[in-house]
Amino acid sequence: VYKEKEEKREHEETRETEAWMDSLESQVWRGNRAFLAALDLLELVGPKEK
Repeated sequence: VYKEKEEKREHEETRETEAWMDSLESQVWRGNRAFLAALDLLELVGPKEK
């Protein structure tokens, strides 16, 4: 019985970690999108140095 409880707890922790990684990934993705959009804006309004 003790072993079953251990495995269940580990499974729940794994699920929490996966959910955390998913949200972290989406935050990074949104951050990258915002960063790229800002770069595009800077290129549009910034002085042309090329």
